[in-house]
Amino acid sequence: QGDTSGSGADSDFTVGASELLSAIRVGADAIFAGKSGSLPSAAHISTLVNRSEAAAKSDAKSDCLTAPAPFDPSKQLTSTTKLQGVDFASLRAKIDKSKA
Repeated sequence: QGDTSGSGADSDFTVGASELLSAIRVGADAIFAGKSGSLPSAAHISTLVNRSEAAAKSDAKSDCLTAPAPFDPSKQLTSTTKLQGVDFASLRAKIDKSKA
């Protein structure tokens, strides 16, 4: 039996093969056993697969709502050492100077 008290570390939690198989059976029964108690048909599985593929494509498109602006070589580059008005390069120089 696994330690489910929550008092031990995660590495102390072990599940035996029979417990795991039992949990899988309970989950499979809960998912697949409808009112009729039968497994889903090929049409149902196809519908679910098509929905998940469409959702994945939709999610991928929503991540890129706008195209990036074209590169403008005349535009001044943003400093990589300044963040929200703080110049970290000068802070680093002050720290290095104080250590020397």
